[in-house]
Amino acid sequence: MKKIALFLLLSFLYGMAFGQDYLQIAEDYFAQGNYELAKGNYENYKLYVGDSMQYIDNQMKKCVHCIDILAIANMWRAEGNYPQARLMYYDVLKINPLDTAMRQHIEKTKEEEMQRREDAKIFNSRDVDKQAEFPGGPEELNKFLKDNLKYPQVAKDLALEGVVVLKILIDKTGRISPTDVVVILSTSIIFDEEAIRLVKSMPNWIPAQKDGKNVSTYFTLPIQCKLTDN
Repeated sequence: MKKIALFLLLSFLYGMAFGQDYLQIAEDYFAQGNYELAKGNYENYKLYVGDSMQYIDNQMKKCVHCIDILAIANMWRAEGNYPQARLMYYDVLKINPLDTAMRQHIEKTKEEEMQRREDAKIFNSRDVDKQAEFPGGPEELNKFLKDNLKYPQVAKDLALEGVVVLKILIDKTGRISPTDVVVILSTSIIFDEEAIRLVKSMPNWIPAQKDGKNVSTYFTLPIQCKLTDN
């Protein structure tokens, strides 16, 4: 009987010792914002200690709540909605003010938002240090226009010549944005469609630069349509 009692006592003490280890690990993970691992160790603590402490139950509920919030916050962050993501990160901090990782996430989203705004910024050509350029320079640009312009048949029949001035957006990779090719001046609407098609068929340009970095910029491009060239 004494041996059974001793065995039960030792088992209890052994469980308590292991339980305390799990509890300490759970608390550390909780403070670090690792709620999945914190929840698992709280569960192990209850398993070994066999105690339904209200504190442990509350901590586990907090873990589940934070995991759910973070899943949505990270989705917003991935979609570039940094303000909404930060609001949800702050919700996690309200639940767990000790969460050091969450404070880092909040600061990181501020940096990411600033970078996203910088990347999305479009400069006027006069505001950059180096203009965007067609590969090979102006001569190759003129050659491309001459070789690839398909003179409208109506213009040929009417012996019309003209010029179309386009405003185009060249992003920081040198790509011409197909949705940002706009006619700002034209001597005849007959040439507009061909001028737009021609620009959209261009290869990537060498992007503009500002402060040593590639940037997106607007570029004004005149296209002359002459019968002598066709």
